[in-house]
Amino acid sequence: MPRKARIDYAGLTHHIMARTFDDILLFKDNTDRRYFLSCLSHRIKETGFICYAWVLMDTHVHLLIKTNAQPLWKLMKPLNCDYAHYYNKKYRRRGPLFCDRYKSIATQDQYYLEQLIRYIHLNPIRAGVCKTMDKLDRYQWSGHRSIMENDDRGFQEIRQVLQRFAKPAAQARKKYREFIKAGAGAKEDNGFLRFVRDSNAGKRDKNTSGSWVIGDAAFQKAVLEKDAKIRLALARYKREGLSLNDVLKETARKTGVEAELILCRSKRTPHAAARMIFCFLAGELGFPTLETGNFLGIQQAAVSNSARKGAALAKLRRIALEKDVQIV
Repeated sequence: MPRKARIDYAGLTHHIMARTFDDILLFKDNTDRRYFLSCLSHRIKETGFICYAWVLMDTHVHLLIKTNAQPLWKLMKPLNCDYAHYYNKKYRRRGPLFCDRYKSIATQDQYYLEQLIRYIHLNPIRAGVCKTMDKLDRYQWSGHRSIMENDDRGFQEIRQVLQRFAKPAAQARKKYREFIKAGAGAKEDNGFLRFVRDSNAGKRDKNTSGSWVIGDAAFQKAVLEKDAKIRLALARYKREGLSLNDVLKETARKTGVEAELILCRSKRTPHAAARMIFCFLAGELGFPTLETGNFLGIQQAAVSNSARKGAALAKLRRIALEKDVQIV
């Protein structure tokens, strides 16, 4: 069965949950927890993403992450691989550590973000790890203590979280704690939390927008429409069974430059121009820049740069992909 697609594009905020296979212990001691946090810190700094909330539980982790121009997997795939490699080596085990892929749900960055921060940071109380708010305040494996003690561990965005509650830091911290405490005694039967739990369990209802996006109706509609537009643009080469060799042949036909010369990375103007147009056409069909770069033997940045120049050249020469014609 194919995996369900996740919604992910630049600037979205995501609630993420990653769980182990068969609920084996993800952290057997505090050394494991510290190592995971060091990996998380490194990968967040590497991607430039923003982390609003986090918690480490026995068998899973929760994160609240805002992306930038890079996709979410740029953080989660290396993070999970880093930790799984460490864990398997330390405990002399083989095979995957995490259950399938991580779960994520896109979230509106107002009101709902505060709700998710509370949901994530209350996990230790719901699980019985912390019996009281005072113990939660001191629980070192949660972003809650980091906010209360103004200790971001090098990767958590505390200032932006507190500014959602008040301007002066002391007052903001007090209101934040009151907000968290109020959630500890609330019933978890509202639709918002149901969608979060369904996301954690990997449940999706294609007819229910809340299964894919958390936010008000306007936000859900905007995100789903943008996601559909992106997927439509990316789907053509898969839908039509096209390969980069097909794109290469079509580029050669439209530019009059032999395919072998397009691939040879010559700096001669006709050859370089054809290669730029090739990058543009590949992008139009939705081929990832990494795949195109591997095909040409160049870096992703070079593919993007060539595609921009190729777009101008294609427009000048009136070169385009006919929507109703397959490349053959």
